[in-house]
Amino acid sequence: MRKPNRPRLADASPRHAATHDVVEDGWVRCGIVRAWPVVLDGLGADADALFAEAGISRATFDDEENTISYSDGGRLLRRSVEATGTRHVGLLIGQPVTLSALGAVGFLMRASPTVGHALGVLAEHFHVHDRGGQIAVETHDGVAVLGYRIKAPNVEASDQIYLVAAASACNFLRELCGPEWRPLEVQLPFRRPAHVAPLRRVLGSRLAFDAERMNVVLRVADLTKPTATADPVLYRMMAERVAALEARLDRDIVGQVRDLMQ
Repeated sequence: MRKPNRPRLADASPRHAATHDVVEDGWVRCGIVRAWPVVLDGLGADADALFAEAGISRATFDDEENTISYSDGGRLLRRSVEATGTRHVGLLIGQPVTLSALGAVGFLMRASPTVGHALGVLAEHFHVHDRGGQIAVETHDGVAVLGYRIKAPNVEASDQIYLVAAASACNFLRELCGPEWRPLEVQLPFRRPAHVAPLRRVLGSRLAFDAERMNVVLRVADLTKPTATADPVLYRMMAERVAALEARLDRDIVGQVRDLMQ
């Protein structure tokens, strides 16, 4: 499929990084993984060599608006685990993530009046930030669930991606609910690792494994909590920005279909 011309990083392969606002199918904005180079440095790995092996420039992670594909990210996560011997690299990458990593969607969540409204924003507009995964917000059996699953096919190191997502989701909820918030449970879609202490330190003591997707379970009452950062003026501004991104995404998809038909 012919893609429209877009500006790209001069020192990175177009297959791996782009500097446009529209996220392509199977790709994600780099805001969520900006800590990756620092994490590898801290673990004593040669981060530059690992990135070069994958055809990705370290500078890719300097700009939250750059994008990386799930397939390339999964391969690089696998190599990161192999190079460091650390089975929870994804957890370390996700540990410092805040709502700002989601760009306009994150700021719209921060400005939302309640936690439930903010999570609704995330579910509705997640594809503006990430088109390799899916978000769901559900309530059942007296609890609320923020769920995430990978939809991109044949992705390596999915357990590490789910750890990035779990740490990020807990951080988002802590920002929205307050620093004392704790999940009722975090459910992870992979087998229980040999060492769970690092996971418990970041995600909480109640962990479940072999789940169908990554779920952060919280109290239904949490959804009605007002956010400490609610801001009606900022909300209107960010809503306009997200609407513009949605419109660009729609045009991009229509353009790709037109190219394919031609």
